[in-house]
Amino acid sequence: MTYEGEVILSLRKDGNLDYGQKSFLMTGADPVPESSCELYELFRDGTFLLYGGGTDHVAKNRQVLEELLLKEITDFTLEERKGCLVFVDGEFWGLYLVGRVNTAETFARRAGGSPEEIQVIENRYPSQIAPEYGELYRLVTEGNTSGHGTYQKILEQMDLESYLDYYCANLYFGNSQFDSFSTTLWRRAGEGETGKWHWEFSDATDTLGRNKVS
Repeated sequence: MTYEGEVILSLRKDGNLDYGQKSFLMTGADPVPESSCELYELFRDGTFLLYGGGTDHVAKNRQVLEELLLKEITDFTLEERKGCLVFVDGEFWGLYLVGRVNTAETFARRAGGSPEEIQVIENRYPSQIAPEYGELYRLVTEGNTSGHGTYQKILEQMDLESYLDYYCANLYFGNSQFDSFSTTLWRRAGEGETGKWHWEFSDATDTLGRNKVS
């Protein structure tokens, strides 16, 4: 894959900032022609990820394996990643994972709406509860669960199957950052099934024993 246009390169804020090999987000300033099929799939939403992993190549393989398994058994919109060798101006930067970054455009294609109708939330820390789904969060944490009414209100706002897939995947892979560092949710504006929150499996850095806490 070759891209010769202008790009905006920014550091990805993740657990690898202290390491020599960091992760980057690359945003194309110039449109990518659809004839560049594989590259267009990455770039068509404007940005793709170069995941460094702090030179932990086992962690990179782990993420690819997990995404292959999840693709077979869940309905997640996965940020599919592939191994690649990166050269910048002829200089070898190392082994990275290249992958698509899920955006409002990604979920709009799945939900059948426009990007303007899609709300995407990424909570990096549990104290940062996004106001967009504050009502659902309050119902779960503060609601009176002794009656059926509260449960019904919760189910009206969340895709239960999506959450169960999210919960089971994190438990199965032993994700030590589960529900504490990176949670991605999205929904399409609207009522009923259309407006329910969906969960995505978005961060698989510390899984399958990489962090002994898991």
